[in-house]
Amino acid sequence: DDSGLGGSFSERGSFPEEQKIGRKARRTSEAHDVREARLLGELCHQLEQRVLVSVFPRQRIDPASFSLRTIEDLIRLEPDPDEKEFLSRKLGRVLATLRLYGFELQRHPFVMTDIMLRFGKFGTDWDKYNFVHQKGYHDPELLRETVGRLGPDP
Repeated sequence: DDSGLGGSFSERGSFPEEQKIGRKARRTSEAHDVREARLLGELCHQLEQRVLVSVFPRQRIDPASFSLRTIEDLIRLEPDPDEKEFLSRKLGRVLATLRLYGFELQRHPFVMTDIMLRFGKFGTDWDKYNFVHQKGYHDPELLRETVGRLGPDP
Protein backbone atom coordinates (compact mmCIF):
# COMPACT_ATOMS: atom_id res chain seq x y z
CA ASP A 1 0.00 0.00 0.00
CA ASP A 2 1.45 3.35 -1.00
CA SER A 3 -1.05 5.59 0.82
CA GLY A 4 1.49 6.54 3.48
CA LEU A 5 -1.15 5.93 6.13
CA GLY A 6 0.00 2.51 7.28
CA GLY A 7 -2.59 0.61 5.27
CA SER A 8 -5.79 1.69 3.67
CA PHE A 9 -8.92 2.27 5.67
CA SER A 10 -10.55 -0.43 3.61
CA GLU A 11 -8.15 -2.97 5.09
CA ARG A 12 -7.97 -1.64 8.65
CA GLY A 13 -11.49 -0.37 9.19
CA SER A 14 -13.51 -3.13 7.63
CA PHE A 15 -16.49 -4.71 9.30
CA PRO A 16 -16.21 -8.09 11.00
CA GLU A 17 -16.57 -11.26 8.97
CA GLU A 18 -19.65 -11.37 6.79
CA GLN A 19 -21.90 -14.31 6.13
CA LYS A 20 -23.63 -14.75 2.80
CA ILE A 21 -27.35 -15.14 3.29
CA GLY A 22 -29.11 -15.52 -0.03
CA ARG A 23 -27.92 -12.67 -2.23
CA LYS A 24 -27.31 -10.30 0.69
CA ALA A 25 -24.28 -10.13 2.97
CA ARG A 26 -24.92 -9.90 6.70
CA ARG A 27 -22.38 -9.09 9.37
CA THR A 28 -21.91 -11.58 12.17
CA SER A 29 -21.35 -8.72 14.65
CA GLU A 30 -24.12 -6.41 15.82
CA ALA A 31 -21.57 -3.69 16.69
CA HIS A 32 -22.25 -1.58 13.58
CA ASP A 33 -25.12 -1.17 11.29
CA VAL A 34 -24.91 0.14 7.76
CA ARG A 35 -26.55 3.41 8.72
CA GLU A 36 -23.89 4.11 11.34
CA ALA A 37 -21.20 3.59 8.73
CA ARG A 38 -23.17 5.77 6.33
CA LEU A 39 -23.27 8.44 9.05
CA LEU A 40 -19.46 8.43 9.05
CA GLY A 41 -19.46 8.89 5.26
CA GLU A 42 -22.03 11.68 5.58
CA LEU A 43 -19.92 13.51 8.19
CA CYS A 44 -16.89 13.39 5.89
CA HIS A 45 -18.99 14.61 2.96
CA GLN A 46 -20.49 17.48 4.98
CA LEU A 47 -17.10 18.59 6.31
CA GLU A 48 -15.58 18.61 2.84
CA GLN A 49 -18.48 20.52 1.32
CA ARG A 50 -18.55 23.11 4.09
CA VAL A 51 -14.82 23.79 3.86
CA LEU A 52 -15.05 24.25 0.09
CA VAL A 53 -18.01 26.63 0.38
CA SER A 54 -16.26 28.53 3.19
CA VAL A 55 -13.08 29.02 1.18
CA PHE A 56 -14.77 29.84 -2.14
CA PRO A 57 -17.70 32.06 -1.12
CA ARG A 58 -17.47 34.35 -4.15
CA GLN A 59 -16.90 31.73 -6.81
CA ARG A 60 -19.56 29.72 -8.50
CA ILE A 61 -17.89 26.36 -8.01
CA ASP A 62 -19.73 23.11 -7.75
CA PRO A 63 -18.49 21.64 -4.44
CA ALA A 64 -19.43 18.20 -5.72
CA SER A 65 -16.79 18.58 -8.46
CA PHE A 66 -13.89 19.43 -6.15
CA SER A 67 -12.38 17.94 -3.03
CA LEU A 68 -10.14 18.94 -0.15
CA ARG A 69 -7.41 16.83 -1.73
CA THR A 70 -7.08 19.39 -4.53
CA ILE A 71 -8.11 22.61 -2.80
CA GLU A 72 -4.57 24.06 -2.78
CA ASP A 73 -4.21 23.33 -6.51
CA LEU A 74 -7.52 25.04 -7.18
CA ILE A 75 -6.28 28.16 -5.39
CA ARG A 76 -2.96 28.05 -7.27
CA LEU A 77 -4.85 28.02 -10.58
CA GLU A 78 -6.66 31.27 -9.74
CA PRO A 79 -5.45 33.82 -12.33
CA ASP A 80 -6.25 36.97 -10.30
CA PRO A 81 -3.43 37.58 -7.75
CA ASP A 82 -5.72 39.47 -5.36
CA GLU A 83 -8.31 36.70 -5.45
CA LYS A 84 -5.57 34.09 -5.01
CA GLU A 85 -4.33 35.92 -1.90
CA PHE A 86 -7.89 36.19 -0.55
CA LEU A 87 -8.51 32.47 -1.08
CA SER A 88 -5.17 31.52 0.50
CA ARG A 89 -5.94 33.58 3.60
CA LYS A 90 -9.43 32.12 3.80
CA LEU A 91 -8.10 28.56 3.53
CA GLY A 92 -5.49 29.37 6.19
CA ARG A 93 -8.17 30.56 8.62
CA VAL A 94 -10.37 27.51 8.01
CA LEU A 95 -7.42 25.12 8.41
CA ALA A 96 -6.26 26.88 11.58
CA THR A 97 -9.67 26.20 13.09
CA LEU A 98 -9.69 22.58 11.92
CA ARG A 99 -6.15 22.02 13.26
CA LEU A 100 -7.50 22.75 16.75
CA TYR A 101 -9.40 19.47 16.34
CA GLY A 102 -6.44 17.53 14.94
CA PHE A 103 -7.18 17.96 11.22
CA GLU A 104 -4.16 17.65 8.91
CA LEU A 105 -4.60 18.76 5.28
CA GLN A 106 -1.88 16.41 4.06
CA ARG A 107 -3.58 13.35 5.60
CA HIS A 108 -7.25 13.65 6.40
CA PRO A 109 -8.74 14.51 2.99
CA PHE A 110 -7.43 11.17 1.68
CA VAL A 111 -8.87 9.26 4.64
CA MET A 112 -12.17 11.14 4.23
CA THR A 113 -12.37 10.22 0.55
CA ASP A 114 -11.71 6.59 1.37
CA ILE A 115 -14.49 6.64 3.98
CA MET A 116 -16.95 8.37 1.64
CA LEU A 117 -16.25 5.89 -1.15
CA ARG A 118 -16.46 2.92 1.16
CA PHE A 119 -19.59 3.83 3.13
CA GLY A 120 -21.39 6.42 1.01
CA LYS A 121 -23.74 8.99 2.47
CA PHE A 122 -27.44 9.23 3.17
CA GLY A 123 -29.63 9.39 0.08
CA THR A 124 -31.96 12.08 1.37
CA ASP A 125 -31.99 14.67 4.12
CA TRP A 126 -34.98 12.85 5.63
CA ASP A 127 -32.94 9.64 5.97
CA LYS A 128 -30.12 11.54 7.61
CA TYR A 129 -32.20 13.56 10.07
CA ASN A 130 -34.46 10.63 10.93
CA PHE A 131 -31.46 8.41 11.73
CA VAL A 132 -29.70 11.11 13.78
CA HIS A 133 -32.88 11.74 15.79
CA GLN A 134 -33.61 8.04 16.24
CA LYS A 135 -30.10 7.26 17.59
CA GLY A 136 -29.71 10.47 19.61
CA TYR A 137 -26.69 11.63 17.61
CA HIS A 138 -27.67 15.25 18.11
CA ASP A 139 -25.76 14.78 21.39
CA PRO A 140 -22.16 15.75 20.53
CA GLU A 141 -20.63 13.34 23.07
CA LEU A 142 -22.55 10.35 21.73
CA LEU A 143 -21.68 11.33 18.16
CA ARG A 144 -17.99 11.73 19.07
CA GLU A 145 -17.97 8.28 20.72
CA THR A 146 -19.65 6.69 17.70
CA VAL A 147 -17.28 8.32 15.20
CA GLY A 148 -14.33 7.19 17.32
CA ARG A 149 -15.63 3.63 17.33
CA LEU A 150 -16.37 3.54 13.59
CA GLY A 151 -13.43 5.54 12.28
CA PRO A 152 -10.08 4.17 11.20
CA ASP A 153 -7.29 3.83 13.74
CA PRO A 154 -4.92 6.83 13.74
